[in-house]
Amino acid sequence: MVVLGINSFTHDIGAVINIDGVIHCAIEEERLSLNKHHLGLESGGDYPKKSIEWVLEYTGISIDEVDFIAHVGTAHHPLLKEDLAVNKYREFAKTLDPNQTKTIFWQHHAAHAASAYYASGFDKALVLTMDGTGDWTSLSISEGAKGCLCQTHGYSNNDSLGFLYEAFTKKAGFDYFAEGSLTALSAFGKKSYSGPSLISWKGHRYGSNYRLNKDYQKIIENLDLDPADLAFTAQDLLERTVIKLIKQYDYINSNVALAGGVALNCKLNGKIQELPQVENLFIQPAAGDVGTAIGATYLVCKAEGVKPKKMKDMYLGPDLLNIKEYINKNKFKAVYTKDPARLAAKLLSEGKVLAWAQGRLEFGPRALGHRSLLGDPRSLIVKDKLNRIKQREEWRPTCPSIIRSDKVYMDYDRVSRFMTKAARVNKLGCKEMPAGIHIDNTARAQLVEDKNDPFYKLIKAFEQITTVPAVLNTSLNTRGAPICNSVEDVLRFFYSTETDDLIIGNYHLTK
Repeated sequence: MVVLGINSFTHDIGAVINIDGVIHCAIEEERLSLNKHHLGLESGGDYPKKSIEWVLEYTGISIDEVDFIAHVGTAHHPLLKEDLAVNKYREFAKTLDPNQTKTIFWQHHAAHAASAYYASGFDKALVLTMDGTGDWTSLSISEGAKGCLCQTHGYSNNDSLGFLYEAFTKKAGFDYFAEGSLTALSAFGKKSYSGPSLISWKGHRYGSNYRLNKDYQKIIENLDLDPADLAFTAQDLLERTVIKLIKQYDYINSNVALAGGVALNCKLNGKIQELPQVENLFIQPAAGDVGTAIGATYLVCKAEGVKPKKMKDMYLGPDLLNIKEYINKNKFKAVYTKDPARLAAKLLSEGKVLAWAQGRLEFGPRALGHRSLLGDPRSLIVKDKLNRIKQREEWRPTCPSIIRSDKVYMDYDRVSRFMTKAARVNKLGCKEMPAGIHIDNTARAQLVEDKNDPFYKLIKAFEQITTVPAVLNTSLNTRGAPICNSVEDVLRFFYSTETDDLIIGNYHLTK
């Protein structure tokens, strides 16, 4: 059974192909359009035309051969009959399936929840989805058991933790979609807001519901706190609220699965992982809105009696094709190397900042060693250079990618393969990879375990040279631009930044 999953309505639009319960390929529209956070129909944008074309082309499947088309977003609510954006949404769906015989629309948070629960592989789990809003819901709590999902509670837009955090982000002087900057800044704050309560709790038979102060935006706009303390306040409110919710529902299971934009908050995720009642924590790596396309395909599979399969990795996008031909055509000076991983490790050990592009593109906001900008985790100078290249604030942390070794820098069982949660780093880790540690002695680390992946081989070679089983890893893009996809994207990035070296496939380029 072939299911095409599409998020076209909100932001971060994209497409997914699921075959017999397995996610075969997925891509964000931004990676093809080069329009960061590519907006959908709801925001005056368009549908993910390039993404749909690519996933069909990659699988060799025509639109007529697709069994079901799973869209994310309510389309037929009585209140939406005259909504112009929803009318465009419905018309777009008809262009793919004129008779609407294989079209299914799924509620936004149901798709988020499915993307977390089924991708996790958990049999039983507490599932939380948290974002700004989607289909009038901002947070949902569901129980997953024996392959079935049942929502137990939901919160409306009026109580959106995503909007609350966004309000603090704007007050601190950051742009849209810059909540990650606020999270990083929160570690520098000390003083919390102490005025009228922004969040209140009201009991019910199963525990308590939270409610946002209806004037929270006005209160935040008038706060007299420096940016670091604003960030500290926002992070503290978010953590205390979500953790209280989880504690109330811990009777469901010790497994927790998360999705939604708020689930990209690695500091929050690290605090959840530390809870004694949480044994296993899974965060959908594409936790933002594009990940709902994955969940929508899973929901179709479940409805049609096909078991949704656990996600094994996030390398779901295009491969790097025709590298040699492109280099020769454009007369770039490149040297072929039989062992790119060892060469890369040597360059990093010498203090070089390296652009590293191998294999299929990652799906989701994290670079996981296929489209990465790398550095030596021992060097704070290298860390500062990485932030300059990325056009990020100098106080922003850079993240380490780590392999298991005799040297233990943190509890690796609490480290994500997908770089989705912060973990506490011990004294040895702080000493040997200081450039990968935030001011609060945590790191949003990636645990690399596939020994056949060139990225694993790179880190292993770096350990052999330096004794440090880690490298700094951030995404291959600059501020306001999506992660590089194609050979052309990678070379454009390399020659327009102060990156020292590039290894793309088996080719080494310098300036």
